[in-house]
Amino acid sequence: MTVHQILQDDDNYYHECELSSDGDLTKHYKEVKKNGGTMSEPDCAHVIKELLVALNFLHKQHIAHRDLKPDNILLEKRG
Repeated sequence: MTVHQILQDDDNYYHECELSSDGDLTKHYKEVKKNGGTMSEPDCAHVIKELLVALNFLHKQHIAHRDLKPDNILLEKRG
């Protein structure tokens, strides 16, 4: 994912990045459920691992996300 710019005001930082055409975790889950399936354990483990790696990086930079939810976890297709 490419970050185009980072903006700052007195209270917050904002980052502008490319559109994730593959959607977010909520959209993915609803699509899987609509098709009668469930997310596999390896897929869930991969998402959680990547999320924890990203949060660890942010925390080392003294940054708190403050709005973690499936809608804010953007996905990109593997391969």
